Amino acid sequence: MKKHNFFATPLWHENILDKEYNNTLKNFILDLSKKENSVSKTNYGGWQSQNNLQKLEIFKELFNIIEKKFKKSELNIKKLNVLQAWANVNYKDNYNIIHNHGESSFAMVYYVDVPEGSGFLTIRDPRPGAIALSARGVDRAILDLNTKAGDLIIFPGYLDHFVKPSNSKIARISVAADYNAVYF
Repeated sequence: MKKHNFFATPLWHENILDKEYNNTLKNFILDLSKKENSVSKTNYGGWQSQNNLQKLEIFKELFNIIEKKFKKSELNIKKLNVLQAWANVNYKDNYNIIHNHGESSFAMVYYVDVPEGSGFLTIRDPRPGAIALSARGVDRAILDLNTKAGDLIIFPGYLDHFVKPSNSKIARISVAADYNAVYF
């Protein structure tokens, strides 16, 4: 029999670590988290920045790298628009509830620092049938992604995801963004 993989959900994962730039981002985000109050969206505990990081000079290099990655992909994207971008800092017992970015073409997360035990990014199969089977104990609808500092993850905005609670006293730091794409 011939196998067909219909309705696959793409996810792109690449390590783009530049240690010096990454340390600069880490220090900037930690300093910002001490100066600004947290926004409360999907985070349970921890700190989340305002959603305008794409406008700050320090993040331009990161967003330029991401745009080049998108444009070199098989997606044939002509133009990308960063709708919003923010930073996350999670400490012990902090997590992010299940959510998606359904009004954007793509969601992106870049991992600045990922201490051991600091909580997996977990994605959920978007097909309702798979979710229903998962509720009956056939747990194939949930996938933990093992990430490390410098990892860039890009996925469709409709994909449900969450971050499991951190068991680390060291901060897990990430930058996230929503994109809309123009294909012609």
